[in-house]
Amino acid sequence: MPRTFGLIDGNSFYCSCERAFSPRLRGRAVVVLSNNDGCAVARTSEAKVVVKMGDPWHLARRRPEVRAAQVVWLSSNYALYGDMSRRMYQVLAARVARVEPYSIDEMFLDMDTPKDAADLARELRDAVRRIAKIPTCVGIGPTKTIAFYGVALSTLSDEHPWAFAHESRTLGLDQTNWDGAASPVTFRDKWRPYSSASWRAAITQGAIVGACPTRPASRP
Repeated sequence: MPRTFGLIDGNSFYCSCERAFSPRLRGRAVVVLSNNDGCAVARTSEAKVVVKMGDPWHLARRRPEVRAAQVVWLSSNYALYGDMSRRMYQVLAARVARVEPYSIDEMFLDMDTPKDAADLARELRDAVRRIAKIPTCVGIGPTKTIAFYGVALSTLSDEHPWAFAHESRTLGLDQTNWDGAASPVTFRDKWRPYSSASWRAAITQGAIVGACPTRPASRP
């Protein structure tokens, strides 16, 4: 079993897949809709300001703020997204010993290599962006859960395009208390069995989470 886990996550994955083949969408507010164009299932950072996940599109499109943002809406293309996911996997499998798909846009990584884990994370992000055309975030930690937390931190701000987690008795995010940087609600939304108390216990029992700014990331 790896001693260091990574989790790579495609940013606004469905939208990023569409942007890979439509340069005109770059910098635009883009929403991908569910089957039968029912509701929003993926949004770029520009669209997240005015459209919530799951918003019924027939209602959302009428709101003044959505019209003002000139949101581009697209029907979902799952064949495309599956193909782009395979491309991500192939890029990663050529560079780390083990890749474990977690969802269509998330994959756990075996980060036990002679390279520094942070440097490897940067290399993987750059390779996926260059070859598969998908922007990503990477979390690193001694467990899959902590690696997931790293990804959640890295998606909070363009200032933290990747995040890492490691063992320590000191809490911090760039010398700032982790409570001020990310809410455990982020995790309850995805892994509902965990409560705020259990997350606090997990962190304080030896897992420090930190985010390190790098050059500005190209966000979807």
